[in-house]
Amino acid sequence: MPAKVNGLIAKLKEVHATLQALTAKLKRLDGVLGGTLKASMVTKTIADLVTKLLELLEVVHAALIALSNVPYVNVVAKPLEQVVGRIKDQVRPFENQLEQLENMIQPLRKQLQGLRVSMREIIKPVVQLDDFVTQELAQLRSTDTSTAALPNSRYKRAQQAQLEQLAEKLAGLLDAPKASLLKIQGSLDALDPVLTAITDSCEGLMQNMKLLTDLMGGLEDVQDDADSLDDALNQRISVGGKPVSVKQLLESAGNLPEGIMKQVTKLLAEPLRQLKQGMDLKLPDPVQVVSGFQAIHQHLDTIKNNMKETSSRLKDVSDKNYIPKAFGKIAA
Repeated sequence: MPAKVNGLIAKLKEVHATLQALTAKLKRLDGVLGGTLKASMVTKTIADLVTKLLELLEVVHAALIALSNVPYVNVVAKPLEQVVGRIKDQVRPFENQLEQLENMIQPLRKQLQGLRVSMREIIKPVVQLDDFVTQELAQLRSTDTSTAALPNSRYKRAQQAQLEQLAEKLAGLLDAPKASLLKIQGSLDALDPVLTAITDSCEGLMQNMKLLTDLMGGLEDVQDDADSLDDALNQRISVGGKPVSVKQLLESAGNLPEGIMKQVTKLLAEPLRQLKQGMDLKLPDPVQVVSGFQAIHQHLDTIKNNMKETSSRLKDVSDKNYIPKAFGKIAA
């Protein structure tokens, strides 16, 4: 087989292998991008959850402040109000951080969606180009075999010379598209770990949602307990033939008669026990909340850094016509 024809066949094989690898990588990255896009929604999910959590904290804190001003029940309500207040102070800064992160991720999420569309559109011409290279390779082998089978003559030598010239020309035309393919492959290789890192960070952030959902569950229970205590405080006891609320009796000056005080303590015993249990069992220690939100903070920083890296990587692979343009000469 003539040297230049042999060289062209080798180069076509290399391009074919590169196109095959690129097709596989594009298809695999399509799945990775889908996972990254899904995972990136966690920031919005958690931002919405933190907003709801803060609203609930405000309501519960306000209810506990009101109960803390009522004598007798303030012994239980005041410590719990302080715990809820400290938790609220720890949660509040994250509302702005999550909002800022979501504002940053939202446009990048659109970029990733656009990249996914472009990559899907690239796959088709890549496959077509691979078919073209495969056909050229088969035709070249067939032509070379046919030419070699000719009897030795001036015509055979002319055909072989022409084939060598064509092989040299085509081999030169393959250099640019091959370099383009390798460049795109390199860009995709660089993008791959960044997308994976974003997904991992978002999934790590998702794991911290349990802290938020558990906290919301505990606060909802405390809210129910505070409402029950408030209902008990609004119950009325007959004093001198007149109905007076428990809260009015506790806030009145002086000591209550023993009989009246027994009725008050009996009405408040269970609601107070439940509220105290809220402090002991339902709400995490503020130190645990701080630790949990520090973990969330670390994940937020990681996601921010990875998102910046992704923005720079997107430039190399965002043009859906990049590969077809690179192959324009040879495909023509």
